[in-house]
Amino acid sequence: MDFLKKETKGKSDYTKTIDNHDFISSFGLYETKDFLWIPFHKSNMPPCTGFYDKKEKKGYILSLSDYFKSINLGVLPFAKGNTDECLICEIKFDEDKKTTIKNKVLKDAIENKSPDDNPILCLIKAKQ
Repeated sequence: MDFLKKETKGKSDYTKTIDNHDFISSFGLYETKDFLWIPFHKSNMPPCTGFYDKKEKKGYILSLSDYFKSINLGVLPFAKGNTDECLICEIKFDEDKKTTIKNKVLKDAIENKSPDDNPILCLIKAKQ
């Protein structure tokens, strides 16, 4: 904190300072029995997703676009929580109307969804 206070000359908004240095500025951590899933953003990098395989003791980092391709839904789900087996993700409805969705069940759910409906959730389980 001393560094940030010095760099910002006492101001309370550290955003620009963090973005201009080599810091991780935001992250999440979700854990299943087999994996850790860590979405993060580091200055001078696009948003990324890190995975750690507990059994293999190996870690992987994917760009957001590679993660998007790997889940093969045609939409980008955002993690809201987890169970021992999988991630619980919300599919953002407004953004989904602008994409081509190949999964018929998901496509039908989104096309028939009204703004008053509950969010669409999906469960994602990492493959080993």
